[in-house]
Amino acid sequence: MLPGWIETPFNDPFWSYQRDPAERRTLIDAEIPLGRHGTPDEVASLVLLLTSSAGRYIAGTSIVVDGGYTAV
Repeated sequence: MLPGWIETPFNDPFWSYQRDPAERRTLIDAEIPLGRHGTPDEVASLVLLLTSSAGRYIAGTSIVVDGGYTAV
């Protein structure tokens, strides 16, 4: 799984080094086709799918969870 910008404390060091975190956040969100950071629940939904019987035949692939950020 390849998560993109997900709203977690993992990003805190990045934000602490920004001159204007709010402005930088706006710029990043503008580059994401869905217009926002993802949520931990959205990543968890994929984890649940992959670990359920519905995902039992998914193998050998990378699934990007980034709101379309790398698709554009």
